[in-house]
Amino acid sequence: MLTSSGGYEDKLLENGNYWVKYQGDGSQTYEGVLEYWKRRASELCSEGYETLRLEKDFFVNTNYGTAATTYHTWPSWDGEIKCNKI
Repeated sequence: MLTSSGGYEDKLLENGNYWVKYQGDGSQTYEGVLEYWKRRASELCSEGYETLRLEKDFFVNTNYGTAATTYHTWPSWDGEIKCNKI
């Protein structure tokens, strides 16, 4: 589940493939977030998967304070996978 502190989001596409997004938080690296993305893809496709598209991105977390507004960039990956069939 994708929240303001990171997590994943996925959806089944019309062609039977999945779109998967994993967003880290301020303490995670792009490499670490990619490992979580791969884990979620493996959970969706128990027989393995093929990565059709994968993009490195970032999420800007905005905190509105009384004295100042701060922005934090968090690592994110999203892409499309095709599950292997038996």
